[in-house]
Amino acid sequence: MNTTFACVFPETQPDAGLLFPLLQVFDRVVHMQAVENEPIETRSPFIQECVSQGRLQGFTPVPLGEQRQRFMALVEDMRRHGAEYISQLGMLTLAGLHGRGDQQESSHALVADLLRRTDIREREADNLLLWQSRLVLKLGEWHDRQQAEITSTLDHIAARQDALLKELREEEDNPFSLTAELADVSREADILLQNRLKAWCRLFGYATDSQPMMAVTAHASAMDLLVEIFESRHRTPTMRVGSLELPLTAAEPLGEKQRLVDLFPELGQTILQLAGALATDQVKERQTQLVGHGDRWRRLLDHHFPPQTTGRCRLELIFFPGISCRNVLLEGFAGGRIGSDKEELLERGCCLGLLQAS
Repeated sequence: MNTTFACVFPETQPDAGLLFPLLQVFDRVVHMQAVENEPIETRSPFIQECVSQGRLQGFTPVPLGEQRQRFMALVEDMRRHGAEYISQLGMLTLAGLHGRGDQQESSHALVADLLRRTDIREREADNLLLWQSRLVLKLGEWHDRQQAEITSTLDHIAARQDALLKELREEEDNPFSLTAELADVSREADILLQNRLKAWCRLFGYATDSQPMMAVTAHASAMDLLVEIFESRHRTPTMRVGSLELPLTAAEPLGEKQRLVDLFPELGQTILQLAGALATDQVKERQTQLVGHGDRWRRLLDHHFPPQTTGRCRLELIFFPGISCRNVLLEGFAGGRIGSDKEELLERGCCLGLLQAS
């Protein structure tokens, strides 16, 4: 029996807020890792449980092999130098991933300087772009952790603010509204998103896993850009296959509770087929099946995860005809594709997912 994977992009570290709803319709969730055999760092008991059960896995399309130790030494050097090194990597991000000649030259010199810190010579780096991509993804991981800490602090401030306002019974002209606005900005802003996407896609382009896999993102701007670039380049519209409401959180510890995909194997089979390569007529059949599954799915969802206690999010499924998943991503964010024009004509379509709060 085949197993369906949701592959989250461009994040390389798991987020329980994405993992929980996706595991209701996919057998497993995978995250690409910049470096092979890295442990998943988390304090979440739910994430730890998913790892132990094999529901959450990592994969590395381009292992470092013998260079892993040196790269990890470079990462450790980044941690030791703190803000100084982050600043240099910020320059690398801005200079090295835009593809223009003068910027590439500056980036090339900067990467060589960074690699020399751990006695890695330029001649030993077969593909500096892959090294850059790994560094950017590492920077993104640190950014996520920092943002999580900031968000936690702002949430605490907002809670204290609400309590104070309740005591003062102030309903208008809120003098503390800036705090809430800053919280919203901190949750949505990610100045590294564009470059993380480019770095992630460059590495993902080397993936060779034949298992049915659907790339899923929580960034609506990223999906909008993919659709815009694909439709402009190929003069072909994408197709909205459908959407599934999913529980946002669990009201109680999961324990041995079954996932919805286990209770509705017919829907799981449809998702399995959508995660594979599809022709346009096939995806239309799957679209009809999703509509037919709708009533039963909503009953199961409301029974096991009442909206009042678990909330809702939505998985939008979008079909890109005549192109593979990796080439959709490479064209959208890395400025190219893998394969010849002849191979392009033989490609079938793929579905990508957008997970958003309802």
